[in-house]
Amino acid sequence: GTTVVPGIALADPVNNGYVNYIIAHAVAIAGGFIMTLVLGKFMDKTPVEVPTASVASEQQEVPQVLATPEKEEFFGYAQGQMIAMEDVNDETFKNKILGDGIAVIPSSGKVYAPADGRIISIFDTKHAICFASNYGTEILIHIGVDTVNLQGKYFTPHVNTGDVVKKGQLLIEFDKEQIQKAGYDTVIPMMFTDFPAEKRLEIAAPGEMTVNTTTAVVYKA
Repeated sequence: GTTVVPGIALADPVNNGYVNYIIAHAVAIAGGFIMTLVLGKFMDKTPVEVPTASVASEQQEVPQVLATPEKEEFFGYAQGQMIAMEDVNDETFKNKILGDGIAVIPSSGKVYAPADGRIISIFDTKHAICFASNYGTEILIHIGVDTVNLQGKYFTPHVNTGDVVKKGQLLIEFDKEQIQKAGYDTVIPMMFTDFPAEKRLEIAAPGEMTVNTTTAVVYKA
């Protein structure tokens, strides 16, 4: 702004020197104003803080594996008639290929946790569930024979992989009548998998099963 007056005084009056100078200076001022607006839009903007989403601790804490007790009990995981594994109408279960255990002919379509522990995994087809007790004893509960072919139809899990559960807690519901109508046996074996040599398994005798029935006892050898 301070160069306007001296500039006019020094301008050549010939060939409209004054006019050309004023026009050039006006263009320079206008250009500077526009650049100030453009740069200010990007440089003077206050940084926007993006709030960091707090991760809620929704996952349940995995229980610490406790020291092996002298005696660990497993209770009924369904309502019905308890039978020996040898009486299950399937060679894999009958020959205990997946592990020793017990089975039940269910009177209703519900499976419960046989002890305190956590869910290791639920099959994608929802017909089987892997469970570990608080003492690290692992079991597999398999609903029906060849029910994997149903691809999850008629099964409704009530827990997820990693869930901490209590004895007697509902794990899975299934439509017993519809599964039977589809031609499948609904017997439910419970097998002790990866059973360690330093433990001894004692299976209960056949009889009625409730959630309070002792179905198996694991002893420290």
